[in-house]
Amino acid sequence: MNNFLGRVVLNMIAIYAATYFLDGVSISGIIGLFIAALIFGIINTVIKPIIVFLSLPITLLTFGLFYLVVNGIIVRFTAAITSLSVATFKDAILAGIIIGLSNWILQGIFTSKEGRH
Repeated sequence: MNNFLGRVVLNMIAIYAATYFLDGVSISGIIGLFIAALIFGIINTVIKPIIVFLSLPITLLTFGLFYLVVNGIIVRFTAAITSLSVATFKDAILAGIIIGLSNWILQGIFTSKEGRH
């Protein structure tokens, strides 16, 4: 799925998965989920590359583990401006892991199906 709306739908599924598996993460309604997924996609496209670039030295020193913290920051930032609720920073990091894995799996599924045509 290369189009932006497709990515928003995948983000909706991934964010919902995080709310399903983590008690400390919740969202209010389908509209709230759509808005959170939309904002999450925009933040991932615009702000995350800057944060990743600026944190590259510490990410290298931690053998990439700091990238999980960056994902947690992105989730927390999304929660700050949407109806996504994240109780602790640990929940934000875990939600970032679940969202990342969900998006990776879903991208693989939809990319492989699109490639078969």
